Amino acid sequence: MKIIKERIVLVVISILILTNCCACNSKSKDKKDKNEETKTTAEFQSMETKRGDEIESIQEYVEGNELKFINENADYYNDSLEVNKFYVYGTHFNFEGSIGIKKLGSNSVESASLCLIDISKSDKDISSKVAGAIKINFENKGKKVNFNASSVINKGLFLENVKQGTYALYVVVKDSKGKNLFLPLENKTKEKDIKYYTVTNLKDQSNREINIYTPNEVEEQKNSKFMFLNCYKKELPEDVYDIVIDPGHGGSDVGAIHGSYYEKDLSLEIAKMVYENLKNQGYKVLITRDGSESNDDYSVYTSYEDNGRVTLACASRAKYALSIHLNSSEADMSKGGVQIYCSSKADTSMARYLADSVVKDANTYTSNLGGSFMREDGVYSHSFGATELAEIRSIAAQYGFAPYDVKRGDDYLYMLRELGGISTNAYTDGRHPQYGKNKWVKANYGIECCLCELAYMSVEEDFNHFMKNKDKYAKGLCNGLIKAIENNK
Repeated sequence: MKIIKERIVLVVISILILTNCCACNSKSKDKKDKNEETKTTAEFQSMETKRGDEIESIQEYVEGNELKFINENADYYNDSLEVNKFYVYGTHFNFEGSIGIKKLGSNSVESASLCLIDISKSDKDISSKVAGAIKINFENKGKKVNFNASSVINKGLFLENVKQGTYALYVVVKDSKGKNLFLPLENKTKEKDIKYYTVTNLKDQSNREINIYTPNEVEEQKNSKFMFLNCYKKELPEDVYDIVIDPGHGGSDVGAIHGSYYEKDLSLEIAKMVYENLKNQGYKVLITRDGSESNDDYSVYTSYEDNGRVTLACASRAKYALSIHLNSSEADMSKGGVQIYCSSKADTSMARYLADSVVKDANTYTSNLGGSFMREDGVYSHSFGATELAEIRSIAAQYGFAPYDVKRGDDYLYMLRELGGISTNAYTDGRHPQYGKNKWVKANYGIECCLCELAYMSVEEDFNHFMKNKDKYAKGLCNGLIKAIENNK
């Protein structure tokens, strides 16, 4: 622990030096003569900073890039990009933030990238310190420019590709004059640091730990909220998993019924097959129930208790989850089919792989039900609309608690919503008297989950095909998830 803290101190010192020594304020810039402004040769800047008895010195090589600072004294914290939300969903880091247009010299933004600046490198050319970068979204809006790493929660900075090292998080902005401005991310949130573990590498069974953090070890820079990322090899802790397999329902919550068949039993049967298959592939897998639960003390209302499905899933710190179900409808239907539900805030890539693989391996078809929930053939998102919002307000009034802070478009299906923390606006905070409290409502790391409705128990033809091909449905889920994992890379 002492070594880690010392390393963090050095990291903070290094980035403060890097930022200050490369700063260029507008007043000093205005004093330059024309020859200086058009100069294309590299410039060296150096400075010293003192902390206790330690003196660190650094020279930085700047060519065509400008670490932008307007404050005359080059106060680094006045000229950063302010982050008001950051999280990891599945395998991707995302953030939302902004900067005042005046801090950009009143220039509009033409393009922006999120960069990992390798602060361990001694190279004098700052551009050589960029260890990785992704294009990000921006919007010139009034007196501010708003940024986010992705408009969907399951994209952004792909953490599985981050190499070992220690990095400062910067946004590099190209302004309307063609200049590159390097802006450090400054954490303005109350959110906790994120500890992330990579998906198990099947070739050598290795993992890495990634920390996204704001160090506070440097006392005289206690106002500093710069954001960093470090990555190093680390075995998975005993309680951390790659994948969660969730058999829907359980106990007294039987789900859909067809004759003597209960959805809770059939979903468990498929889940066990998927669990064993993925485990044999080399992944570390958690199953949220195994059939030993009692009908008396296990239901949808216990999902947030210590042995509940939501609690076990969230505590696993897994990257992916499959919640396995079978469908049913009171309507007279001649066709059933596969429906894969994903978060309304995510893109459909993972759900697409799952739907296609199940259809192929089980020789079945996707549901032809359209409606507002359908996003693609076989891929759906059930989000809050007018009907769902009225329902939840009615329940709040019935039980006498303040309505949840739910917005139109938020996820309605609780296994998708509650496993995502702040990225999916999880809300089960204990105010409803019949439900427990999701301890991860405010977590800034979440699991990418798809809810898989494999067939309609209410459609004879579809159900009979499912019963004869259960192993193939399980195989399709495994293959679809593996394709999603591999194609992310």
